[in-house]
Amino acid sequence: MGGAAMAAPAARRVSPRNFLAGLSPSHFEALRALMRPVQLEDGALLCRQGDPSDRAWFVDEGAVALSVDVPGGGESEVALARAGEVLGELGLVTDARRTAHARARGSVRLFEVERADFRGLLSYFHPAALGVTHRLALLAAERIQEATRLVHALDGIGRPPHGWDVEPPPGSDEERGAPFDVRPFLPALPFFDAYGARDLDELLEVTGASLWTLPRGRVLCPTGYLPRACYVVVRGAVELRLGDSKAARRLAVLGPGSVVGELPLLLERRRLPEARVREDCVLLEISGEALRGLLEDEHRAAFKFLAGLVPRLAERLERINHVVSRLRLQRRSAGLGETLEDPGTEGVTMPRRPSVLVIDEDPSTREVVTAALRATYQRVEEAPHADAGRTRARTGRFDVILLAAPLVGEVLEAIAAEAPVIVFDGDDALDSVLSAMRAGAHDYLPRAVGAAEIAMRIEAMVDQARVLG
Repeated sequence: MGGAAMAAPAARRVSPRNFLAGLSPSHFEALRALMRPVQLEDGALLCRQGDPSDRAWFVDEGAVALSVDVPGGGESEVALARAGEVLGELGLVTDARRTAHARARGSVRLFEVERADFRGLLSYFHPAALGVTHRLALLAAERIQEATRLVHALDGIGRPPHGWDVEPPPGSDEERGAPFDVRPFLPALPFFDAYGARDLDELLEVTGASLWTLPRGRVLCPTGYLPRACYVVVRGAVELRLGDSKAARRLAVLGPGSVVGELPLLLERRRLPEARVREDCVLLEISGEALRGLLEDEHRAAFKFLAGLVPRLAERLERINHVVSRLRLQRRSAGLGETLEDPGTEGVTMPRRPSVLVIDEDPSTREVVTAALRATYQRVEEAPHADAGRTRARTGRFDVILLAAPLVGEVLEAIAAEAPVIVFDGDDALDSVLSAMRAGAHDYLPRAVGAAEIAMRIEAMVDQARVLG
């Protein structure tokens, strides 16, 4: 079965759980060229726990059961991967071992991508490879967050405190900088394995990274605050832990070459574990704004950054999964069973991102806008003409509708009551703005405005809707 045969069903499955849904059509086509179909019958084994990982599978039809070995013998099913989901995704970029057995549940069709082929895309910095690697990082970060919440629940640690503001800087002005020239030491750190000298200079220049020297005991990332930055440990060590001084659990100790505080930046959520300096540290800070700009601009430095980050996330995920397994075993041994209640996330997770419908007859503009927004929002759908736009606006549930200016006369009056409407890609003439607003538009963005500004306007509009109830 060729690639064309799988495109339609895979492309149709657009949901927050669909790994491929956020890729632009051109990026999807590049990845599809690497895919090979695999058909499994009920009960067939796809991989074993502990096997080396050198490929990923995209579930196209059916479901795959995931199970783990249980101490004393036997297996315990832990998840079911359905159509649109990805299995073994970290095998595209790391040598991590398989963390579960995977078996077909009924008849299953998958599409397989080998790591060697995917690295071909990475080797010449294809934007599709950046998009997939970015989504790998987001998926790993999400799974680490889920496992962290399980540790909260299984360990009985109370709800962490939370603040309402962006976290303060980790130190005073006197603690900025380093007591030595760190530049010659950076290439020796694991995070910078894939960097040449020019790559490193480029990353430092593009991100405007700064340095901190912090003493033992300093809180680097306080629980519950909106993140301002992430940090690469140059010297010393940082401890991640949940809870407070009365009931705390250490999750990890991160040494030189580790990245600290990147998960809530990637996921746009409040901090869950606390990061505290365990040994006097020299840290390289990358601000959240710089990190977002790096990943959005498809910069060469973004490839290198993600290549260094994803293996660190895979290691972190493996470690916290071991913690979860031990806690589950302890509870079973004590006859307590498992509780999946989550005392650690209420009031901590950021509000869900809005769903957006983009209506535009210009395919190039529509692709650029939808691709940019899909990297941020849970659900972005597109309508290629006025009729489709009117239908989707009436039948779907959207928080915001983006409408191309040329379609105002055909669409706006028919859909303005369904959801707030932002008219975009229009001219700056006052008559055009007033005409759109009179017809029911809630906002108007001229042609020169980029995707980042559109995203900001969407967020503001959704926030306003929440305040008004």
